[in-house]
Amino acid sequence: MEQKVETREIKFEAWNTAQQIMFSAEGMSIDQLTLLPTGSFINVSSVSTRLSIIYPNDKMIPLQFTDFRDKDNVEVYDFDLYEREGVTWKVYFDTIAFQWRICANGDKQYDKTSCVSWLRNSKFRRIGNEWEQKIRT
Repeated sequence: MEQKVETREIKFEAWNTAQQIMFSAEGMSIDQLTLLPTGSFINVSSVSTRLSIIYPNDKMIPLQFTDFRDKDNVEVYDFDLYEREGVTWKVYFDTIAFQWRICANGDKQYDKTSCVSWLRNSKFRRIGNEWEQKIRT
């Protein structure tokens, strides 16, 4: 009997802290931005590797795709903010439990044990991410 292996799409967005803008996965591909194993990004020069620029992860923050989508089919990334029944939730990756989690109003005290079933429900709407929300307020 053949065993089915579940796979998910691995891709990243990046928040540029200096310019205060989000780089989409598609935009990074066009600009030749690549995530290094260190968590930093490199802008690979097509002329010479010596001209490539490395952006440390405090300048370009990597945000991983969760493989989930909201009710409008918008992709869910790390540190995205969502609204459901008047409550704002933040998605984040718990490196100790090694799973995606959500917390109400950004307070990990109201942490849910796992957000997989909640995110699969798809009855939530993306309202931004942690950094864009800070800019608006």
